[in-house]
Amino acid sequence: MPKPAARPFADLIDPIAGTAAHAVDHRHGSLPEGALPAARAGLADHLAGRITELAAPLLFDLFDRTRPRPPVAARLLDATPPDTSRTAYDAFITRMARGGWAQLCADHPQLGHGVDQIIRDGIALADDVLRSLAADRDALGALVHDRQRFTIARACFGLSDPHGHGRSVVRLDLGDGGSLAWKPRGLGNDAGFAALGRWVEARIPPGQVHRLPAQRFPALLDRGSHGWMAWVTHSACADTTEVEAFFRRLGGLTALLHLLRGSDIHDENLIAVGPYPVIVDLECLFAGRFEPDWLARLTDAPAFMASGILPVLVPLADGIWRNMGCGGPPLPAAPVPDHGFRHIATDWMRRATVTTLTNFTNLPVRDGMPRSIRDHTDAFVDSYRLAMETVWAHRDAFTALGGPLAAFDGSLCRLVALPTESYRRLLVRMAEPDLIADPAAIDRQAARIDRPAPTRFAADDWARLRRAERDALDRRDVPAFLYRIDGRYLTEADGRPIGRLGGHPPLDLVTASVRALSPVGIARDCAILRQVFDPPPSPLRDGGPVTIERLADHLAATALRRVDGGVDWLRPHERPPISCQMAGHGLLSRYCRHWPHARAGRSDLRARRVADPRS
Repeated sequence: MPKPAARPFADLIDPIAGTAAHAVDHRHGSLPEGALPAARAGLADHLAGRITELAAPLLFDLFDRTRPRPPVAARLLDATPPDTSRTAYDAFITRMARGGWAQLCADHPQLGHGVDQIIRDGIALADDVLRSLAADRDALGALVHDRQRFTIARACFGLSDPHGHGRSVVRLDLGDGGSLAWKPRGLGNDAGFAALGRWVEARIPPGQVHRLPAQRFPALLDRGSHGWMAWVTHSACADTTEVEAFFRRLGGLTALLHLLRGSDIHDENLIAVGPYPVIVDLECLFAGRFEPDWLARLTDAPAFMASGILPVLVPLADGIWRNMGCGGPPLPAAPVPDHGFRHIATDWMRRATVTTLTNFTNLPVRDGMPRSIRDHTDAFVDSYRLAMETVWAHRDAFTALGGPLAAFDGSLCRLVALPTESYRRLLVRMAEPDLIADPAAIDRQAARIDRPAPTRFAADDWARLRRAERDALDRRDVPAFLYRIDGRYLTEADGRPIGRLGGHPPLDLVTASVRALSPVGIARDCAILRQVFDPPPSPLRDGGPVTIERLADHLAATALRRVDGGVDWLRPHERPPISCQMAGHGLLSRYCRHWPHARAGRSDLRARRVADPRS
């Protein structure tokens, strides 16, 4: 009996994807040995995966109607017995291959349109990679271990979310054992970030270098329209000294992200390489600010709180949480649920929730165990302080024309208009049989994420952004929007204009915040980071008597001094995902959208307050 396929209905979909992948035929220059067959094989696997995501729910619905009812064991067992029948399954595949698939696509235009779009975009992606490889072959020698063995052994497509007509990260495995990542965007942000890091390191007083060891940045080649990066692989620390060096470096990276208003450095975008935390995706630097200036001053939240370095706890199921942030203590490996199938390619096949365990590639590992930042908070905060004090001492040079920010000239940054997971959920839902049969499904799904325009966004520009979201989802893309750091104009990932970004130019925000640095502000940042990663014990949970005096002492000890002379507190946001938020003098954790009306004298402010300090 043949081994069951890894994907549902692979016997039908794999030939379709393989035939489509052979349309790739590069004629734009000399390619390394093995490049074209590797690209075709990798693209076939990628297309099969994407088509399966779109078509498998509908195919299963049809198969389920025509097969005999599976025995009860099919639902009780996850593993497939070796003698499980596949007679009905094989008959279904034969019918679909002999005209049933073409008829299915004709009866469901959304399916046919989606499959055609996936194939067109995939072929264009493979052509882009091969064209880039031919054009950059000589320059790529700097990223290859053995130039004499610059051959391509394997290509893996689809290693990131699809943006701008299916463009995503591709990994090329080389004949010398190394790997390269091709990225469908320029790497100006990554190159600028590395240059800034070295600029700061060069200005640390010689006697203080041990407090912030030199960083490791990925080797890369920026080509403007695309870029190449040496593949970064997780590895363990040799001893406790290397673990502490990791967290010192992480403190320095946190400072750089704070200075550049960086975000989206979640647990998959930072890789622990022994004692080095290495960021592999820096699309989201120079974040804009859309709230009014007076509200930004009121909340006074440091930019690093949105960086992704701080813990972001996401509930999964049954009291299990996942930390999506790069920092924080490691939680037990959590099973992440996803839609899937059991008993694939047999008569017992059924839809089921499948799980994968989280990994800890963003955390330093020693003796097989991920290590906690709580044991190294002093080192982390100390290195953050040193990096910030170094920039404060050289702030005029930092913000001068031709200073380190010039390394980002022409770079594009990404606006996160909505969390990526929200878009993903819509795309998964759109593949269900009821929606894939509905011509109006895309409009109804896009309406689910309708939301008011942020402050300082013109209504017409926001309407264009919303239409671009809808069109991207129709292409099976995760919507993405880009802007230049010195401008105000927003485009879609493929370059089509959207409108004005709104608010202050991102470069101006960064420049102003660096010029406003002060010892008081740096001390406040350090106090916030210390409370996030090593919070003081609460009298409500330490087992001792709860008295007004002890509560008052705790509030006094955890008060955070503001530059303007006031105080704030740190507390978690009340609703998942749980993250740290700043609370003002009234212990308000957030200011709701009605605040501007209340400021104007209206009484409809509905800010959430701490109802019971013992809760």
